Amino acid sequence: MVDQVPQAQQSGVGTNVKAINATVMLLSQKIGYLVRNEKILSQNILVLNDKLKKLDDKINSQSNVQTTGGASVEELDAIKAQITELYNKIQGVKQEVDQLNQNMDSIKGDFVSRKEFQEIKYLVDAINPLEFVTYKQIKDLMKKD
Repeated sequence: MVDQVPQAQQSGVGTNVKAINATVMLLSQKIGYLVRNEKILSQNILVLNDKLKKLDDKINSQSNVQTTGGASVEELDAIKAQITELYNKIQGVKQEVDQLNQNMDSIKGDFVSRKEFQEIKYLVDAINPLEFVTYKQIKDLMKKD
């Protein structure tokens, strides 16, 4: 029967078989790529799962440290309260210093400056009023008191 099939049909069937064979080869190649990509993805998933497990363990160990060795929430709240109290005290001291500075500025005219004091001291040392008082005058002054 094969002999009875005309040559044109045989060449058409051969072409179709070659086309199907090429398509099957392409599909086989694509399946090979899919299998390779699936292996790569599964390895990546395993690596990511390991990293996730390590991270989870690390988080759990840190929470254990906080509850056993670190400061508890109550201790942190107490520390925060102390910090707030100290901050308020510092603000109060700062206000008092500002008030003292304002008071000093307002009464500054009632006091001598350091330079003026040094000038007065120099004059008193230069004149030395005790040299002008006699011994008898000092005794008389002491008897009066």
